[in-house]
Amino acid sequence: MKCCGYNNYTDFTGSLFVNHTSEYPQFCCSTSALPSKKCDFGNAASAHVEGCFNVVVKLVKKNSALLGGVAICVAAIEVAAMIVALILYKT
Repeated sequence: MKCCGYNNYTDFTGSLFVNHTSEYPQFCCSTSALPSKKCDFGNAASAHVEGCFNVVVKLVKKNSALLGGVAICVAAIEVAAMIVALILYKT
């Protein structure tokens, strides 16, 4: 999804990983960065990688019609199954 942290790279500031290695996770740096390039505070700050919460919200908004259609279909199947169960119980 090309995202970093909940909000951005600052979510990792102060974590055990960053305190121990002085590096941020590689996905917090530019996606075009080479894997051998260190992802330190400066590189993470200049990469401007978006936080994962915003990416997920955009994904849900983009696919909201599809999600709504699937939810309606599931509800229709549940109602039909309940009707069949009531008919079988009556007989």
